[in-house]
Amino acid sequence: MRAVLFDAPTVVAPAGYRDSIVVFSDYFCEYCRAQEEVLAKLRFDGVGLAVIYRQMPLTGIHPYATSAAAVAVCAAAIDQFERVHTALFRDLPRWTDKVALTVWLQAIGMDSTMADGVSHCAASGGAQKQLATDRAIADTLGLSQTPTSIIGDPIHVGGLTVTELRDLIATRQVAK
Repeated sequence: MRAVLFDAPTVVAPAGYRDSIVVFSDYFCEYCRAQEEVLAKLRFDGVGLAVIYRQMPLTGIHPYATSAAAVAVCAAAIDQFERVHTALFRDLPRWTDKVALTVWLQAIGMDSTMADGVSHCAASGGAQKQLATDRAIADTLGLSQTPTSIIGDPIHVGGLTVTELRDLIATRQVAK
């Protein structure tokens, strides 16, 4: 299960990273947005942490979450995950059609060819296999809330602070 858990195309990783965290997230979850700010702070501070994102859209309360997750997965296929991921948390877009999505992707800096490709992928179900894999992993682990993070063995439900994450990383570094 660990190999599958840490193998995802939706990764933000600095060169030479020393540790990894898996985060199950929903782009429309305010707690996930707060967790993303913590992770961004650690990246800015140069903590060598790879973040593997697993999509866990909570469609019962966030009707646009699956669409956003599909766009992120499709962007990962063309090495644009980090750009789209960051913009999704910032903008909380609610597309009504493929044209609106393409316009938004271009507004965040994608050229028209890439934007068209991501839009087509998302509209045609190109992300469904990855979304189903992420959901199956979450179900196997018994996860039902976002954000949920896994660094090492413990599962952490809810957001972690910068201090908590630093402590977890330091503990793992000592144990290695």
